[in-house]
Amino acid sequence: MKKVFTFVAIMTVATLGFSQSKFFFGGDLSFGSNSASTTQTAGGQSQTFDIPASTNFGIDLSANYLVTKNFAVGLGIGYGTQKDFAGFGGLNNDVELYNKQGVFSIIPQVHYFCPLSDNFSYAPGLYIALGFGSADYESYNIVPPAGIVTATADIFAFGVELRPLSFDFKPTDHIAINFSAGSLSYTTVKVTEEPVTGMEIVTKQNSFNLDLNLGFTLGFRYFL
Repeated sequence: MKKVFTFVAIMTVATLGFSQSKFFFGGDLSFGSNSASTTQTAGGQSQTFDIPASTNFGIDLSANYLVTKNFAVGLGIGYGTQKDFAGFGGLNNDVELYNKQGVFSIIPQVHYFCPLSDNFSYAPGLYIALGFGSADYESYNIVPPAGIVTATADIFAFGVELRPLSFDFKPTDHIAINFSAGSLSYTTVKVTEEPVTGMEIVTKQNSFNLDLNLGFTLGFRYFL
C-alpha cells in the first residue's frame, strides 16, 4: 500500500509540472534522395546511363524542458540510414553496388522560440550528436567464385548542427508541427574498416557543411 501511495504522489507531482507546460516531446523525420545520369559518346554514338539514387532516412525522438517560455534544453535519441550508389560491377557492368550505413545517436539539444503570430513561431535549434554504428561497402570480385564482396566497418561520429531555418506551427495549444530546411553543421567521423583481406584500416574525416538543398526535416512536438 505504501508503494501505491508513493506512486500516486510521484504521478501527481509530475502531472502538476506537466500542466504548466514545462515539458514537450518531439520527433523529427527526415528523408533525402538524389539521382543523376551520365552520357558517354564513342564512335559518334551517344548512350545515356541512369545512375541509381542515393537515399538517406532518419528519425529522432526527444524530451525537452522549457527553462523559460522562449528557451528549452533537451536530450534526444536518433537512428539514421544512408545508402549511396558505389558503381557498377560484373563482366557486363550489370550489377549495382552500394555503400550502406546505419548510425544510432545520442543528441543533447537547445531550442529557442520567437513568436511571430499566435500560432506561428521562429524556432531555431542547436544539436550535438554522438553517433555509433556500422557500414557495409560493396565491391565486385571477378575472380571465381565471382560475385559481390562486402567489407564491414565500425563508425564513431561527433557532430554539431544548427538549424537556422526552422519554424513551428501550432494548430492547438499542445501540438506543434516543425519544419526546417537546410542546416549549418560540423562533423567528424572515424571509420574502422575490416576489409575482406583482414587488414584493419582506420580513416578520419572532418567536414563543414552549409546545407541548403531540397532536403527537409519534418517534426512534431507535443507540449504537456
